[in-house]
Amino acid sequence: MRTYYPPDGAPEFELKVCEKVNFPARTLLHIFLIMLIGFLAYSNTFKDPFQWDDNYYIKENPTVKDFSYFFDPSRAKGLDFYAALKSRYVGYLSFAVNYSIHGLDVTGYHVFNFIVHIMNALLVYFFVVLIFRSPFLSGYPLKEQSGYIAFFTGLLFAVHPVQTEAVTYIFQRLASLSAFFYLCSIVCYMLW
Repeated sequence: MRTYYPPDGAPEFELKVCEKVNFPARTLLHIFLIMLIGFLAYSNTFKDPFQWDDNYYIKENPTVKDFSYFFDPSRAKGLDFYAALKSRYVGYLSFAVNYSIHGLDVTGYHVFNFIVHIMNALLVYFFVVLIFRSPFLSGYPLKEQSGYIAFFTGLLFAVHPVQTEAVTYIFQRLASLSAFFYLCSIVCYMLW
């Protein structure tokens, strides 16, 4: 537990965001439903072929097909993909892992994108739960419904049509990974 030191003149209070983490049955049900409904929404895309930039940045990219570029990125100097490899290292490393396991079979790429997307939806769920545990919302009238609000927020994130490109378009994994690390940092900060 940490003490929050507010500006002069404001009262002090104890910050009780995360004294203990427990997962009641309702939370586990919410997690399961977000995963299940997300799977139902996107499972029909697992066999979609490479499209648009996927062909250039994955199929024709030699850095994705050889792990040695990740141990020594300077070997990629002179390739069109060198700047992208340096600036999007984690994303391209995930493509290389996919390529080493599945070759150019799109199913593995789509499953990875889907897993990252569902993790993002669950992070949104936990983000909303933690917001309602903050002292600023302690007297909020909807606090008793915070679990349901978090569930529907996470579910909306999981199945909203605006997310379709980030999930089904393989190269947009980079956007999903960026969202994942951003949401992770916020949730971890709130837990800290």
